[in-house]
Amino acid sequence: MERGAKIKMKKMLYKGKFVFNDSILQGTILLENEKITGIHGPAYSTDADVVLDYQTQPQVVAIPGLIDPHTHFRGFNLSYKEDEYTGTRGAVKGGCTTIVEMPNTQPKMDRIQTIYKKLKEYEKKSFVDYGVYAGVPSSIENLEEILEHFGDIMGFKIFPADYSNPCLKATLNGAYDSNALVILHAEDPDLTQECETPGERWKVRTIESVLSAINKIYAIAYPKVPRMHLAHASSAEEVLEAKRHNYTVETIPHYLLLDSETERKLGSFAKINPPLRPQTVVQQLVEVLKQGGIDAIGSDHAPHTVEEKSAPFIEAPSGVPGIEVTLPLMLTMVNWGWLTLPQVVRLTSTNPASILGLERVGKIAPGYVANLTIVDLKVKGVILGEKFESKCKHTPFENFKHVGSPITTILHGDIVYRDGEIFAPGHTLNVSKLKKQR
Repeated sequence: MERGAKIKMKKMLYKGKFVFNDSILQGTILLENEKITGIHGPAYSTDADVVLDYQTQPQVVAIPGLIDPHTHFRGFNLSYKEDEYTGTRGAVKGGCTTIVEMPNTQPKMDRIQTIYKKLKEYEKKSFVDYGVYAGVPSSIENLEEILEHFGDIMGFKIFPADYSNPCLKATLNGAYDSNALVILHAEDPDLTQECETPGERWKVRTIESVLSAINKIYAIAYPKVPRMHLAHASSAEEVLEAKRHNYTVETIPHYLLLDSETERKLGSFAKINPPLRPQTVVQQLVEVLKQGGIDAIGSDHAPHTVEEKSAPFIEAPSGVPGIEVTLPLMLTMVNWGWLTLPQVVRLTSTNPASILGLERVGKIAPGYVANLTIVDLKVKGVILGEKFESKCKHTPFENFKHVGSPITTILHGDIVYRDGEIFAPGHTLNVSKLKKQR
């Protein structure tokens, strides 16, 4: 698929503020041949194809490109909801330079042939670096094939429907032997139900069901427990229980900014799994975030059509889009004083890279891949679903007034987004190629 015009750079200078380790510095970043090759003082100069000079705009800061470990970009038989082209265009608009896709596609990515077909779609269509998780296979033969080719895959994802899969224990133990990451959707299906009333779903998909699932999966894997990552934590209790087992933990902005009253007002358009919880639970999770108890922020970008979400509440699918709003929401938290910008970088770039086992991404440092996002901390905007690059034009954050936004996204030294315009990348990468060697 043709991806449009390209802005290809061989050498670029960024001059202005940037996040370096846990500080915000004023200086110059030199980008050459797809890498960051130097960090210099403000006065540094050299011949360059492009100079991005923000030295007189103190509200503008360069950060590492976001790494989103939790996306559902659909494709295959669900391309009417989203595909690799539209999903990754939304990613660059949202300041994200790396995504990893969940395997609950149709067909499911639980066979090596399907996984490679999906990777080929990304190779043709993606505007960002990409990776995929494998699903729990339905046979030992399929599991052995996946493990044989695990160098091209980012990990396994376990959904509640997989808890009864006879290959689950073998998958967990195979992940342990391969040092593979396992992403856990923790909701015990034996303890969850559905309901017809918006705003009440938290009562039938309880925190206790999440805690039970965390422990159930640990017990199934024991004693060969792989590297585990809890997806979309929706309460402080879930974070603490996961940490007790040495899991890393991710949450999503909607668990920090929305609550069960949002579900009551918006119905299916705020229906997600796990569900939105009461405000007291939200406040406790926010405190855990502020205290550094959360390892990563993902988007859980999960698009469905308006027609699908307009079904009766009990029948409508769960999931909302998020890839384009994650960074504006996080920057708003910075302006509110909830977080510092270096904390946001750790949550959205540095820690996700570490959790995924990736080298040379997630920081601004010499030798790292030249994936940067330039943000304006003071620019104001309003979230409008109709403006999304995603095929999914609705959001529970409709009309949310944010402060702070990405203004430029750079991938491998190429400008792929700038001031509302998207450009085709010169190069995208399956980030499994950046995984640390054992």
